Amino acid sequence: MKSRAFRRLVALSEIHRRSRTTQRSLANRVEVSLGLANALLRELESERLVSVRPEADPDGARYTLTARGRRELAKLGASLLSESGELLEPLREELAREAGRLRKRGIRKVVLFAPGVVGDVAAGVLRDAGIRVTSVVADETAKPRTTSADAVVTLSAEDARAARSLFGRRTKIVRLTPGRSSRESRRG
Repeated sequence: MKSRAFRRLVALSEIHRRSRTTQRSLANRVEVSLGLANALLRELESERLVSVRPEADPDGARYTLTARGRRELAKLGASLLSESGELLEPLREELAREAGRLRKRGIRKVVLFAPGVVGDVAAGVLRDAGIRVTSVVADETAKPRTTSADAVVTLSAEDARAARSLFGRRTKIVRLTPGRSSRESRRG
């Protein structure tokens, strides 16, 4: 189970990173139910960390960070980095097991589609497992470099969907899911 501080960090980071954050996209990103995402957003709004912009959009309101929210994001990020050794160790261990499975399946070169600190951790783990990370893509707005890779590796279902639209239907997408077995998809 993810801690409250971690959920807040991911939510604030996601709102900061994406200009069009909705409750549904945030729920997918934080990997919580829509109801929990709604409660989290209400909490962040009541603390004046985010502002809401109701829009005439079928997806509903849009959320943005306030100046106070940006300061809180920086504080939570700094706290995570200072405690990253013990907080990220279970993630590193699970990702290392998943990376070993990739190697056994013959995957040696990958493009990593993962943002932020978790992406940095995943890149290090993949390299330690002997898998070459040819490039790292932080979000769907990036222009992927053309590179030969065995697969595109993602860490969430939302990133897998974004990678699919960015890299194309024929690209092998492998989602590393700590705590579950890797999921692979290729459409063509």
